[in-house]
Amino acid sequence: MPISEIKDFFNYREIDTLVEMLKKQKDEVAKKKRELEIIETKILRRLVQIEDAVSTTLDKISEVKLPEMRVAYLRHEYVIGDDIELPITELRNSYGINGEIFLGKIGVSISISNLSAHNFDKYSNVFMVLEEGD
Repeated sequence: MPISEIKDFFNYREIDTLVEMLKKQKDEVAKKKRELEIIETKILRRLVQIEDAVSTTLDKISEVKLPEMRVAYLRHEYVIGDDIELPITELRNSYGINGEIFLGKIGVSISISNLSAHNFDKYSNVFMVLEEGD
């Protein structure tokens, strides 16, 4: 709560003003609480993804079904070793994504032609999984 509002209350000492200030503060706390709940959900999802990744067999290709999800993507060639910050920034700007990017939300995909040619170090798209709050 801004100091100017607290000062106004002490200058006028009206019950209605105090009630209004407390209601406003309550609304702000509820908003922050919701923001923290969204962050907690994102962290829990990342933990599940990490646990899944740790228990996944390496050097084995498998097809898995994933639940529907919202994804923002950018057609941008990317080679391992290139700076990925530029395409991520371009992706964020293209979709107006301003929030924090949580670990595990960025991915790359391989085109069918590169996959068929066994060219596994050249990617065709950079994507970001969008979650509530993005």
